[in-house]
Amino acid sequence: MNRIKLTAFMVLLLGLNGMAQDFKKYDSGNFIEGKDSIYYRVLFPENFDPNQKYPILFFLHGSGERGNDNEKQLTHGGKLFLKDSVRKKFPAIIVFPQCSNDSFWANVEFKNNEDGKREFNFQTGGKPTKAMHALLGMIDNFWISPLWIRKKFT
Repeated sequence: MNRIKLTAFMVLLLGLNGMAQDFKKYDSGNFIEGKDSIYYRVLFPENFDPNQKYPILFFLHGSGERGNDNEKQLTHGGKLFLKDSVRKKFPAIIVFPQCSNDSFWANVEFKNNEDGKREFNFQTGGKPTKAMHALLGMIDNFWISPLWIRKKFT
């Protein structure tokens, strides 16, 4: 019985280790400009050629992945873009920015309804949140300075 438990533990440990290694393919970085700052992870196509043009996809996570560890934002979607079939069929630059704990991507107000369930009231026409403002600056940087990618990752 102990042998079975030991084997199961080792398989679990190896599985978790393999999962962590996959995410190492995502380069980590941060964008800082004035008061704006945001952490992100980026995955480049296999055999990345800095002279070739690639689509860029910005993956915005949900509220459970907010933080400043620069890892949680890969929880949902991170594995998908690592699949060989996806990488070969859709070569693209994939960017996972991380929203900080004290912000949201959208202007939203929360309140509990009579049933105790949380309601989300999205506000329109307001200024971007702190996280969205930083993200927009980061996106502008990608568009304004395409050579930034070449300098940073080649």
